[in-house]
Amino acid sequence: MKHFINYITVLLMIMVFPRTYVRAEQQPIGGNNLVATQTEAEKNTDKKLTDPTNQRSKPRRRSSAPDRKLDAFKKAQSKELLRETSKLGLGLGVVGGIGYVIGGSQLLNFSTIMSSLLGDLLTQPIRNISSRLCILFVPALVKPSLQKAINLRKQFLRRRAGFTTSMQIFLDACIEQYMYRIQNFDYVDKYTERAIEEILQFPTEPKKIEPDIARITNFLKSYPTTVRTAMGDFVVNTIVDSKLKQLAKKSTPIMFVGPPGTGKTYLAKEIGKRLGLPTHIVDLSRYKNVNGSSYWYDDPDKGILVDILLGERNKGTNFSNKIVILDEVDKVLSRDKNGSFIHPSGPAILTFLHTLLERQETTSNLARYYNASHDISQLKIILIGNHTFTEVLGEDQAMALESRVTIVTFGDGFQEGQKLSIAREYLMTRCQIQGWDYNQIDQGIIEGIVKADKQAGYKGVRVMLDVIDQYLRVLDQGALISQVAGIPVAFNIEQAYKQHLLSSQASKDQPSE
Repeated sequence: MKHFINYITVLLMIMVFPRTYVRAEQQPIGGNNLVATQTEAEKNTDKKLTDPTNQRSKPRRRSSAPDRKLDAFKKAQSKELLRETSKLGLGLGVVGGIGYVIGGSQLLNFSTIMSSLLGDLLTQPIRNISSRLCILFVPALVKPSLQKAINLRKQFLRRRAGFTTSMQIFLDACIEQYMYRIQNFDYVDKYTERAIEEILQFPTEPKKIEPDIARITNFLKSYPTTVRTAMGDFVVNTIVDSKLKQLAKKSTPIMFVGPPGTGKTYLAKEIGKRLGLPTHIVDLSRYKNVNGSSYWYDDPDKGILVDILLGERNKGTNFSNKIVILDEVDKVLSRDKNGSFIHPSGPAILTFLHTLLERQETTSNLARYYNASHDISQLKIILIGNHTFTEVLGEDQAMALESRVTIVTFGDGFQEGQKLSIAREYLMTRCQIQGWDYNQIDQGIIEGIVKADKQAGYKGVRVMLDVIDQYLRVLDQGALISQVAGIPVAFNIEQAYKQHLLSSQASKDQPSE
């Protein structure tokens, strides 16, 4: 009997203190363990998409058969549930066997001595079983943070096909580790959570567009022939590309070059509006960390490309065929007399542009997420600068960049007739948005604004449109303003331009930080 009790005691201790299994795939993300890079297979897949006779690839066929694989999270929980159930059954069998062998009063004495051990033997599996059942069906009752982790995983599974292979690997590892820490240590890794949430905001589908071609044509008629030709090709390619999810080559980027105020940024933004696509303006001069810091750091710079992919948070759905305006290109690439870059990020931006402007580069590695890549084939890129690459970098270094873009020159600015046409087009758009009657607008005031703008020497339309906005405000709220001020209010064109001149002078005099 003594040997039997010793044997049972050893068996119970083995069951109560089970061996801890540490899986290799649950090690913390970091170093070179889980660095997600684009595999050779992925690169070969990208190459297969390339059609030598057409820049656009054929859409992939999706399998109509439903995915019947069990969710990895549910599968793991089911295994743990089965394990705990087996432990409970074995424990009941052991207790029953002891009772049968010892029996009577000896069982009472034995249970008193081994009460804590027997309690762990039966109650611990019951607690674990209850916990696993709650995690499977009502996880918020056990750990509220786990519900968010499950929702993030569901979002990823719904959009998984839209990500590259390397990004799928990275997200799989992040989500598994994120959930493992919550389940086992009740620890919410905010850095990993932020990375998952960021990537899930990346666009994976283009916006299907059918814009009003006549409206675009009417808008472009005020521009020089070279501008209209380049933008016509840009618009057509954008419309055609929107019908495909992925492209074998990016559309050729356009570079607007000309003096300040000649309407470069205005044209880029207005084309985006008329195409019905989101427009994202990137001021390259503000970036100190071009490629972005790792998601494990609190550095606010995510990198130029990550910011582009995330887009404007308040602009609704994020589409992959957005129009990206890269502003101040020549400023960040300018050099001093010794040939050194004036802007601290100049060398990094130059390297970045070499990759971004290459049409063959349809995916880009993101340093922030261990170089996991994302598809950028649908980005429509417009660069804006006052000088060409050759004027800034010299002919030898500029050759590679200028061969990858279509340069559109904005010369002496708009003529008076062109400005008047742009002003009327702008007014019609504003009236449609605000629900105003276009016929109630005093065309004499509009013509006066255009003449004053030309006399002031403004080559572009930026100031003119600001003054028109002031006039529309007075037109819309003039009666109320007059009531508050106690005097009649009329729009004074000369005063509006004086005010703008004073504001501009104040901005120039303000010391830079």
